[in-house]
Parts: sequence; structure tokens; C-alpha cells
Amino acid sequence: MKGFWSLPLVEWGTLAFCVWAARNLPNAWLVSPMDQGGWVALTLWLVPLVWHRWRHPRTAGAVRGVFLVAGLGGALLSRLTELNAAGYAGLAVALAAWMPPGWRTWWWLAGAISWMPVLGWMLAGLTAVWVLPIRVLLAVAMSVPACRSSPLHVPMAPSPAES
Repeated sequence: MKGFWSLPLVEWGTLAFCVWAARNLPNAWLVSPMDQGGWVALTLWLVPLVWHRWRHPRTAGAVRGVFLVAGLGGALLSRLTELNAAGYAGLAVALAAWMPPGWRTWWWLAGAISWMPVLGWMLAGLTAVWVLPIRVLLAVAMSVPACRSSPLHVPMAPSPAES
């Protein structure tokens, strides 16, 4: 199965299907006042993925098939049940297939809620003015650790005894 999921056509096809399953996302961002600006959070959330693929081109090609299968499952569930949140989650998980393994990827993946319309629904008690700053703050807070050069990943300097 690993050989099948390592084909670029299958990987990109799966991602394209996940994007298609989440195709109403821009409409949600335009129509709902609680979801406006979600594209800003998505852009900020994607920075670690672009950063990783740019900084580590040799390891950037490794795609984890489990994430692709899970993303495909979410996208299929979305299309079968008209549950848009499953499509958004499927897209986020499929994008995580291109991130390096580790806790930082899981943390980054949890931050996907920052651009999803479900966050606007969860923040319905607030005025719409506060939603965009909360989205941006959440996207940044969840994305910074995923960047390998973040302050949480500073390599330790050798001790004087090792020099």
C-alpha cells in the first residue's frame, strides 16, 4: 500500500479531491460575518507547511499515506452526508500529510480550527469584531511551534566541557 500512496498522481489527486470537498469554504468566508477573515487564518496556518517544504526540500517529498487516507475519508464523508465540517477537516488532514512527523504537526493540525467556520459558530456569543483577531491569534499560536526554527526548537549550544 505504501507504494501506491507514494505516487505523486495519487497524492495530488487525493489533495485535489479534498480541496473540491471543501469548495464552499470561500463562500462561508464571504457570507457569514462570523467567518469573514477565515482566509487570513488559513494563510497564516499554511506558513509552516510552505516553510517546511522550502527549507527541507529533500525530506519535503515524503508524504504520509495515513494522513492522505484520513483526509480522503473526511472528504468522502462530507460529500456523502453534506456535512461541510468533515470536508474542512479532511482538507486539513490531507495537508498535514506533507508535514514532518512529530508533536509539532499534531499541534499545527489542531490549529486548523482557526480557519474553519465552526470557530465562528463557537464564538457566536461574541461580536463579529473579535472573531478575526481570535482567528489570527489562534492560527499564529498553533503554527509557530510547527516552524522548525521556532524558539521552541533552538538547538542547545555545546557546553564548554564538550569544546
